[in-house]
Amino acid sequence: MKKIIIILLFIPVFISAQHFKLGFDTELSYVRVGSNGETFGITSDTFIPVTFNIIFSYQFNRYFSLQTKLGETQLCTTFSGFEVGFDGLYHFQKKFYGSLGLLFHSNEAMNPSMPHGDIFTKLYLISLGLGYIVSKHFTLGVSSFLPLSEKTIYYIENFDRNIPYSTNVVIKYMLRLNFVFSWDL
Repeated sequence: MKKIIIILLFIPVFISAQHFKLGFDTELSYVRVGSNGETFGITSDTFIPVTFNIIFSYQFNRYFSLQTKLGETQLCTTFSGFEVGFDGLYHFQKKFYGSLGLLFHSNEAMNPSMPHGDIFTKLYLISLGLGYIVSKHFTLGVSSFLPLSEKTIYYIENFDRNIPYSTNVVIKYMLRLNFVFSWDL
């Protein structure tokens, strides 16, 4: 009986150090791609990829939390599709944190232009980021993403009769600016 009473006395202490958060974020992306030894931004001929996510996070203690993202990248004709991400966050100070995680992106781009062809591919990217907690419900973050393998996300064909060629375009890295809104559950 004494063990049960002691456990019941310490449960509030353990629970108060942990909490859940639910929210959403908007991420503006800069995607760097390359072909034939050249690199260029994917936004040179399309809109900037914008990602909308629903976020669920669990904070274990005052330093460490886990975050799950589920969302979709839109507005870009060559880089868009469904995404799932998992991040570990480490809070250096009360306002600053670092993150490390994995992102799965299912590229389902639809490009209406003739010289481009879309390739539906699955990308796995490692993420590394920094964030600043502006207020209780708003956070700003910057993340960089590196693909785990070189994947073609679209190709370019030249229809010139004299010099026909096809070039595969692969993702090199991606940078994102995150605007996160979240609330305690």
